[in-house]
Amino acid sequence: GIGAIVEGSWKYNAYKDALGENLGLAALPTITIDGETKNFASFLGYKLYGVNPKKSGGNAERLTVLHKIANYLVSATAQEARFDALNVVPTNASVKKLQKVQNNELVAALAAQSAYSVPQTVVPGNVWSGASAAVDSLKAADADVAQVMATYASTIASSTGY
Repeated sequence: GIGAIVEGSWKYNAYKDALGENLGLAALPTITIDGETKNFASFLGYKLYGVNPKKSGGNAERLTVLHKIANYLVSATAQEARFDALNVVPTNASVKKLQKVQNNELVAALAAQSAYSVPQTVVPGNVWSGASAAVDSLKAADADVAQVMATYASTIASSTGY
């Protein structure tokens, strides 16, 4: 049979190991609402590394080491290694240009979906609890799908501004 799941890129290796050549990746599908076709949106994440000098306790040597660690984590060497081991899509420009990155099905699917994504900044916890509440409500035999989804949409809008 055919199945579908929406999951983060962090699960790619597990699905690839389980399904092998039967794994397919794509942008989220479109949906028609009131005669208008729209794309499903998603969050688009990023990596940010920084050093908080206040946490160094005024220790210049510690601060120097922390800066070296942060610089390593954003380096081409570290990002290529993370891509190779974990399929973490790199943000480093030189690594993104590598053929193995350009030809990767996960990178291609994420790039296709990115046109319909919003940046994931700080996501309030009630976004996730709202999703859980919606799923629980939809399990009820007498669930009013339109009302459940309207409530969830309201939760998202009030939490994120979207």
